[in-house]
Amino acid sequence: MLPIESNEKPLARGSPDGLIRAGLIAIFAIFCFRIVVPFLNLPRR
Repeated sequence: MLPIESNEKPLARGSPDGLIRAGLIAIFAIFCFRIVVPFLNLPRR
């Protein structure tokens, strides 16, 4: 069986691409949290 050639490089730890993704996910999570926080203090009946 012939080995499969791949042009993709394995992602290095701390690569700029991974850091950008992690940053965008963190910003999105903070944004969602800030939208939800005002509704967490609603009085219960």
